[in-house]
Amino acid sequence: MEFVWGRYSGLFYSAVGVLLFIAVGVLFGSFWFFFAIGLFLLFLIGLTDYFQKKRAVLGNFPLMGRFRFIFEAIRPELRQYFWEADSDELPYSRNQRAMVYQRSKQILAARLLVQMKINIWKILAG
Repeated sequence: MEFVWGRYSGLFYSAVGVLLFIAVGVLFGSFWFFFAIGLFLLFLIGLTDYFQKKRAVLGNFPLMGRFRFIFEAIRPELRQYFWEADSDELPYSRNQRAMVYQRSKQILAARLLVQMKINIWKILAG
């Protein structure tokens, strides 16, 4: 049942959709094969997500895990209009969390104070 409602449902439904659109294409005309090709490409992307070893999110949630990266890419725009700033520290600021993630992956995590947008006067008064 994990394929129907669980984390592999995107992969499962893209495979089922390919088979359905191939059947519909055979019965009603070749126009439907274009949809089958599109869903087959999604299925291939899901398979590569499932078998890759670099990102656990994509391996555990093929196809649906990509939404995390999409939302992370548009995160500044969403935060600008709906949520707090990157420097808000509840419980940690986004900059502090990003630095911890980078250091855990052994990526250079050195940042300038200008990049971190820290209020120096708040720290010195502190």
